[in-house]
Amino acid sequence: MTLLTLHRGLRQLLAAMLVIGAAAGSVTSLADSGAAPTMRLLVANQEGATLSLVDIDALRELAVVPTAKGPAAMVHAADLGMIFVSHPELGKVTAFDDTSLRLANTLVVPGTPFGMAIDGLHRLWVTDWNSDHVSVIDASTLKNFQCVDLTG
Repeated sequence: MTLLTLHRGLRQLLAAMLVIGAAAGSVTSLADSGAAPTMRLLVANQEGATLSLVDIDALRELAVVPTAKGPAAMVHAADLGMIFVSHPELGKVTAFDDTSLRLANTLVVPGTPFGMAIDGLHRLWVTDWNSDHVSVIDASTLKNFQCVDLTG
């Protein structure tokens, strides 16, 4: 799984993208057939409140998944089988099963959650668009929420 990061100015075109390799076991149930593994792109559409799964080789949309309003950034926790999506306007992060792309959970996060990263300890780090803090969530249990003030 490779996360493509976009410059803030390009966010108007595409809010966030994840490149998903079928060989990594992601979204395999959405594969066309028993054909060779293909690379897929998961695109967040902020205005449309959807995620689009695109076959990169065929340049074809495979699936459209509705989300909460304003999906922005995404991060894939492959070993947990989850894709996390931030929704700054709602103060939420949604969690999707990476195989079925079904909504698994919704977390309320203080402020305007935007950029995210996941570490080897399964901690989901969520930046805030407007404030100097980072939220830290245990991604394996979706508990043990902590807010870290970065102002020193």
